[in-house]
Amino acid sequence: LIVIAVSVFVYVGSTPTIKVSTPPGWEKASEDVMKETEEAFSDGDYSATVDYLFSDGTLTNMIVVYHGKGLMMDTPDSENFEDVQAFYTEHKEEYIDELESVYSGLGASCDIQNYEVKEMACGVSALHVTIKASGNNMTRIQDILDFFKEGTEFNVTISRTGTTSNQEEVDFLLENISFE
Repeated sequence: LIVIAVSVFVYVGSTPTIKVSTPPGWEKASEDVMKETEEAFSDGDYSATVDYLFSDGTLTNMIVVYHGKGLMMDTPDSENFEDVQAFYTEHKEEYIDELESVYSGLGASCDIQNYEVKEMACGVSALHVTIKASGNNMTRIQDILDFFKEGTEFNVTISRTGTTSNQEEVDFLLENISFE
């Protein structure tokens, strides 16, 4: 029984370790800022652990890499591109509705500019969504990479004030995310 209990604990309690290289022009944030961001992300029914937080030196532009439960959907693991693409195609309206609800709750509107499944260099497939969010006389471009590894949801959010594209960062991250 002890062996079974330990095995179940190790299986249930283990989360894949994500590795992300620092994108060019960005720097890692301090542990204090990461902790504050994690506390802000863990609100209500949602719980997240911030794995990486990068800044371009401003207080408004950031890249947050985190894991936790975000979607209310039973998403497949991301190793099979066709399964992931079929899932996100089937649930596109539901996913977009969820995003719009989140932004609306923040008093912002969102315009989905891109919705596609991409395969990362590590072999994991990710939903890539580009959002133009507007509210309080401000516009932000946000790119989200949403993917699953061994039953754990991971999310990378690139957020920049203004209308400058995050495509360079998206391309870098697709090539430079791996797991231990």
